[in-house]
Amino acid sequence: MKTRVGRALALAVAAAIGSGCGHGNGHGESVRAALRAQAAPAKKHTNAVEGLDSQEAAIIARSYHRTLAPKGEKGPDESVILVAPTPAGGRPQALAPSVPNER
Repeated sequence: MKTRVGRALALAVAAAIGSGCGHGNGHGESVRAALRAQAAPAKKHTNAVEGLDSQEAAIIARSYHRTLAPKGEKGPDESVILVAPTPAGGRPQALAPSVPNER
């Protein structure tokens, strides 16, 4: 009796495995689609950037200004501070708060 039950059980398991256990053609498609969406995009080959960056442009501009200055004199003073003019009352305008009150 035990062998018949064992054989029947083995046959049932084999039939379930062979049929795919209800997995259709679309099984796992959502997982594969999610993994495709997370894949890094293919890198595009780009050409090297031409021209000057900001630091190189500043160095060239500074040396150009020095060549325009008369011999023995320095170029224009680069430590200039710009200040907003005060209104007619002599009291400067109040600045807006950087963080609003939480009331």
